Amino acid sequence: MKKSIKYLSAGLLLFSCLSYGQKLKKADKRYESYAFKSAIETYKSLHKRGLSNSEIYQNLGDANYFNANYKEAAKWYLELIENTDANFSPEYIYKYAQSIKSTGDYEKSAIWMAKYVAKATSEDVRAVKIKNQKDYLEEIESNSGRYKIENMNGVNSAGSDFAPSITKDGFYFASARDTGLIRKRVHDWNDKGFLDIYSSDNGDVSKLSKVVNSKYHESTSVVTKDGKTMYFTRNNFVNGKVKRDGKDIMRLKIYKAKLVKGDWKEVKEVSFSSDLYSVAHPALSPDEKQLFFVSDMPNSVGASDIYYVSIKENDSYGKPINAGKNINTEGRESFPFISKNGTLFFSSDGHPGLGGLDVFAIETKDLAEGKILNLGKPVNSVQDDFTYVIDSEINEGYFASNRKGGKGDDDIYFFVENEPIPFNCTGQISGVAKDKGTQEILANVSVGLTNSKTGEVIRVQTDAFGAYSFDIDCNELKYDLIAMKEYYDTDKKMVSLTRKEAKSFKQDLLLDKQDLVELLQMNPIYFDYDKSNIRKDAALELQKVVAYLNKYPNISVEVRSHTDSRGKARYNLRLSDRRAKSTAAYIIAQGIDSSRISGNGYGEKEIENGCTNGVKCSDNKHEQNRRSEFIINAK
Repeated sequence: MKKSIKYLSAGLLLFSCLSYGQKLKKADKRYESYAFKSAIETYKSLHKRGLSNSEIYQNLGDANYFNANYKEAAKWYLELIENTDANFSPEYIYKYAQSIKSTGDYEKSAIWMAKYVAKATSEDVRAVKIKNQKDYLEEIESNSGRYKIENMNGVNSAGSDFAPSITKDGFYFASARDTGLIRKRVHDWNDKGFLDIYSSDNGDVSKLSKVVNSKYHESTSVVTKDGKTMYFTRNNFVNGKVKRDGKDIMRLKIYKAKLVKGDWKEVKEVSFSSDLYSVAHPALSPDEKQLFFVSDMPNSVGASDIYYVSIKENDSYGKPINAGKNINTEGRESFPFISKNGTLFFSSDGHPGLGGLDVFAIETKDLAEGKILNLGKPVNSVQDDFTYVIDSEINEGYFASNRKGGKGDDDIYFFVENEPIPFNCTGQISGVAKDKGTQEILANVSVGLTNSKTGEVIRVQTDAFGAYSFDIDCNELKYDLIAMKEYYDTDKKMVSLTRKEAKSFKQDLLLDKQDLVELLQMNPIYFDYDKSNIRKDAALELQKVVAYLNKYPNISVEVRSHTDSRGKARYNLRLSDRRAKSTAAYIIAQGIDSSRISGNGYGEKEIENGCTNGVKCSDNKHEQNRRSEFIINAK
């Protein structure tokens, strides 16, 4: 009997292992075919029963990440990082940091982004951008507040609504809404309805014809200015036939349709689409001679890159050109749109942003090296913000977001742009140079401005009123100001600006006259307590002053003498004045003309080490304040 139980237990254990293995294979297959929703459920079931490994954590993290479930994604990425010894890619540290950011915890995200940068290769585009944009949140904040937005409640549904496209009569958009006519088919990616393209005209919403909409996905679209041609995204499905790649995945393609007697007809795929990779999200250049799109074709920089092709006659196109590493990162760049004034807008989770996908902008005339700007709040949020379009002639447009407070999974928002994005923002740093002690205006001061990022240095001279100014780029927010004048110590200030401050920033420069004690590396000229006579050690140091004045006959010196804080302030002032006069007399006695030496006492007004009245200090510390300075003046 015991033997039977033993064999039965072993059999159950073997069956359990086989069951786990079969379920894991099924989950992996679902994941690899992008059936993320069902893959998540199976992986979580296996994990709950005690099966855990790095691949399960990675796939659970990614499946949630690609469905914008960032809080859940962060949970599984952390399990991967903390509970496995696998030599996992730094990519998962990046995604963990990005997922944390989407919960609004920027401080914690920054810590993990720093860990990602430390592990990433020197060629990693995202790591380089993070290093070069350490103050990106400050920059985003300075770009914020330029929009007024509102949720389009009359258009949005309980499903996913996004990809607005401005047309002559309103706009098109993609939606996974339930029409209620038949049971809605769902997509394995997220267990949500398939997307169709709809039109909206003055609040009236209607689905485009079945020539455009199939039983699979149709989404992002763009219509030519004459309204006769439309490019749109669809799964690889045409004429009732489905095509899949070698992994049994139905890829995305761009299709083109013609408007014939008020209906879209003649749908056919563009020639640069492929059965082996996705080509999606079309956007037209203002002259309609180029088509921008997104693809994961071989040799892409990241998960999805922005490309463009030239549009030729007879439905032919040029060779796809990658937009380059200034735009494309190892992450996701998607949903391009080009405004009438030539600005490319796109969404990305690879450029430093607020979380999830953010909307960015760059001028198309300088894609390779131009400044990429984050649009800031309220367009961007901690969640996914994407499919931004604008009519730049009236400064109105639309975008989509899955932020809290919406009606459905993704909602479309209308916006008014009150202030254009500042690609060519110019500002000014200006001020006046003064003597720090006397507040005297200083002309002919050499002022240098160093761009902390590029190292570029610009120099000017202050005018007769001590004024200087520099024209600056508002996009560069950190500078070093250096002021130099003969007989004065160099004044150096680091200027860190907000974009608002950069438009008109005032910074006065206060220069200290040089002290021969520092210039000649003299030992301090100390006095005995309550005494004003020159000590032997002081006499040796004063010979250095005499030698300097003999060498430079155009220099005069003011002797400034000080006391410690002990005793009454009035008495100390008289004592310091006696010390200054005593010091000046000693130098004059060495043959220096009396017109070149003056002496003044400052008493206990300028205590250097905190040993003021009521503070207990040692004799040595008090002695440090019983000193003389030798301030240079031009004769």
